[in-house]
Amino acid sequence: MATLLFFVIFGAANICETQFDQGANGLGSLFSLAYCIFVTGPLIIGFYNACKRLLNEHQDSVIENMFSIAFNRYMHNVALYALMTLKIFLWTLLLIVPGIIKSLSYSMAPFIAIEHPEYSVSEAINASKAMMKGHKMRLFLLCLSFIGWMILGLLTLGIGYLWLMPYMYTTVAAFYNDIKPQE
Repeated sequence: MATLLFFVIFGAANICETQFDQGANGLGSLFSLAYCIFVTGPLIIGFYNACKRLLNEHQDSVIENMFSIAFNRYMHNVALYALMTLKIFLWTLLLIVPGIIKSLSYSMAPFIAIEHPEYSVSEAINASKAMMKGHKMRLFLLCLSFIGWMILGLLTLGIGYLWLMPYMYTTVAAFYNDIKPQE
């Protein structure tokens, strides 16, 4: 259910972009970017951490957790998502491979930011980079292992993603639990 709600919210950006671009000279793309940063970004952070709560604490109220995490520290989550997206975009301009490497380096920042609310946005990103040293290839291979499931999800016209996305996000949360320093 949480995944379906997430897809509906995410899909709204594409619908609005199409509607605005029919006569607004790129205004739809600007709206879509703002929507992704201010709505979808915090929800992605919330969904990752809701899946982590499901894994660690067996809290099955994923939708409630997703929204409470996403909007509890809203501006912090917006800033984190925007900075991560900007950095990954700039690295991707060099070549695709550096963008993928940096994406893997920054991938634990949403977990770190929620687990350590005292961290600034750049501290969470830097902590993620430090945490991922020596683990980027493991995460890359883990993500690569889902390619078959993603293709199967496409063959089901996206319906398979309703089950695949929580499974993938929970798997990444388990990966985070595995590599994070023990306190």
